[in-house]
Amino acid sequence: MLENNAAQTERKNPFFEPYNTPHDTVPFNRIEIGDYEEAFLEGIRRDDEEIEKLVNDPETPTFENTIVRVDNENGENYYDLLSRVSTVFSCMLSAETCDELDALAQKMSPILTKHANDVKLNKRLFERIKYVYENHRELTAEEQMLLDNCYDGFVRSGALLDDEGKERLRNLTEEASLLSLQFSQNLLKENKAFTLHITDEAQLDGLPETAREAAALAAKVPFAKLHHANLWTIALHPSANFLLWKHPNTQGQPYSTHPYPVLRQLL
Repeated sequence: MLENNAAQTERKNPFFEPYNTPHDTVPFNRIEIGDYEEAFLEGIRRDDEEIEKLVNDPETPTFENTIVRVDNENGENYYDLLSRVSTVFSCMLSAETCDELDALAQKMSPILTKHANDVKLNKRLFERIKYVYENHRELTAEEQMLLDNCYDGFVRSGALLDDEGKERLRNLTEEASLLSLQFSQNLLKENKAFTLHITDEAQLDGLPETAREAAALAAKVPFAKLHHANLWTIALHPSANFLLWKHPNTQGQPYSTHPYPVLRQLL
């Protein structure tokens, strides 16, 4: 009996079951950092499963069974797991990241990029899409746009390249994905590290009292921060405005964690 109760109360990954929340909003309070990697890997597996079923479909490719195919055999939203967890993870990286999430992003980036390449460079999958593109029934304007976007997306992602070109593209995209992630993380660290200490009250001319109080609070409370971009909309003293522009653009973290070297590699 105790074992049965334990099994019933065993925690489940929130991404693997319906959210059951108002308007199907993401239950952030139930998500743990370890849930992301598990959901990412399962989402990739489901993607591969769905594509394998599609390319092995014996029916002649059509708009319905290839471009807008819906497979609810395993339940609604079963095959959109990767999209859902990717969206939530991206939002968390932008809004409330931490060292653990940053490390997980570094780990998952090459895995997700490889998967994206595997999909876009899947020869059998593209052959079905190309067949529909060249032999489709009469489509509505919306359907035609959807088909064009799907076909063009594969072409722009390298579907028409030869094997050597595809391999080179894989290497470039995997490198670029890591550099893009590194740039974002370094830029965030740079913004967090930036401070401007003003001791001359004359430099605050034109700054409303509410903004002064907010800046004073940000200087005293570790977790409070007044973004410098907000101050540019206020008529600050020219010298203070210059400092707000100069410091975040020219000074900050050591070279190894500064975003600009990474940007140069990307370009």
